[in-house]
Amino acid sequence: MVTQFEQIREQQKQSWNKFSSGWNKWNTFMMAFLGPIGESIISSLDLKDSCRHV
Repeated sequence: MVTQFEQIREQQKQSWNKFSSGWNKWNTFMMAFLGPIGESIISSLDLKDSCRHV
């Protein structure tokens, strides 16, 4: 018997497989475009070893 959670997971997997080619197409461009901004934001946080972050 398939649970509701298994059905949801399978639907999400099918959706991801359907649209992931578009994600892969733009990933290189977006990372090149946004990468420096992300690095700048992280640098400005002045994180310490005692800090916890995600």
